[in-house]
Amino acid sequence: MIHLKRLPLSAALDAFGGPFHRSASIEARRLIEDALERPVEQAVSLHLARTGTLTAFGHPICEGTDPRVDMLLSLLEQMPGADADSTAVRQLTGTVG
Repeated sequence: MIHLKRLPLSAALDAFGGPFHRSASIEARRLIEDALERPVEQAVSLHLARTGTLTAFGHPICEGTDPRVDMLLSLLEQMPGADADSTAVRQLTGTVG
């Protein structure tokens, strides 16, 4: 369930909707919401146990950082009410690399 205060995050992730990215957006959202509710390391471990992969970290086409990441994080940080989401994403990025 998406909480009202999570709508900016949901909107940003849903921008990648479609037949290839929709499930990745859903899993990324779950990971971020888990990171908001528990320590980031625990959220990552639970996500790995559930899915076997870290959705939204790494892309088969992009070497290094996906060029869309900085743009999306910048937009997320500008959205009212997205401070906690933005912090969780930054913590996840720092933990997972």
